[in-house]
Amino acid sequence: MTYPGGSPTDGAWVIGSKYGSDITKESAMTTITGGTLGPAKSAQNTLKAVDKAFNDRLDQFRDAQLDLTDRLDLLESVSGYCSLFLSKNWNLRGNGEFRLLPFDTQLGPRKGTSLAASGIKLGGKGLWRCDAHLTWYPAPSGWGQVNTPAAARVTVVYADTLSIYTERRYDMVITPYGAETASFSHTFVIPDDEKFIVRLEAGHTRDWHMLYGGTVRSALSVNKWDTGTVNNVNLPTAPDGGNLG
Repeated sequence: MTYPGGSPTDGAWVIGSKYGSDITKESAMTTITGGTLGPAKSAQNTLKAVDKAFNDRLDQFRDAQLDLTDRLDLLESVSGYCSLFLSKNWNLRGNGEFRLLPFDTQLGPRKGTSLAASGIKLGGKGLWRCDAHLTWYPAPSGWGQVNTPAAARVTVVYADTLSIYTERRYDMVITPYGAETASFSHTFVIPDDEKFIVRLEAGHTRDWHMLYGGTVRSALSVNKWDTGTVNNVNLPTAPDGGNLG
C-alpha cells in the first residue's frame, strides 16, 4: 500500500526514502538480521571465552590411566593356578571314612600356589575354583553284582590346623561292570593369603579298594578368578524349601 503525500501508519514497512532504490546489500542484511545477529554474536563470544579459559588450563590436567601403561605386574595378584596328579595307583581303606589322596606330582607350571600336605596351598585371597578327577578300579569278582557306595570330596583346609574351612562332596558308586570315573569342581572364596590348602579325599564302604593314578585318570587343579572376597557364603546344610511345581 502506498501513501502518496501522506505518512505511513504505525508498523508499516517503509522501503527506504526512494522507493527502494537506495537499498544496498549491506543495508538489507542489517534489516534482516538486526533482531538476531547481536544476541548470536554475543553468545558466540561467550562460548569462545569459555573455550579459551578451558584450553588455558589443559596443562593442569593429566590422564591417570597413563600410570597403567605397561603395568602388567598389576595383574600378578589376580591370577593363580596349579595342577597335580597321583603318581601311583593306591589301595584305599574304606569302612565309610574319607581318606586323603596323596596328589604329589605337578603337571605344567604353577603361579601363586605351592605344594603342601598332599594338596595345593593358595597364595592369595579371593575367588578360586578347584577341579578334581578320580577313577575307581572295577569292583572285584568277590563283591558279586552289587554296586558299592563311594564318595569323594574337595576340602579347603586351614594350613596351620588342617581343619576344614569349606568342602564340596560328590557321591558315586563302584560297580563290577568297569572303572568308574568322577569329575567335579568346587568354587569358593578365601579371606586370607597363604592360609588355605586344597585337597581331595575319597571313601567307600568296603574294607579296601583301588584307585587309579596317572595323568589320564587322576587330577587336582586350582585356578584363581578374582581377588575379591565378597559374598563369602558357606551353607553346608540347607533347610527344606517346600514343594516346587
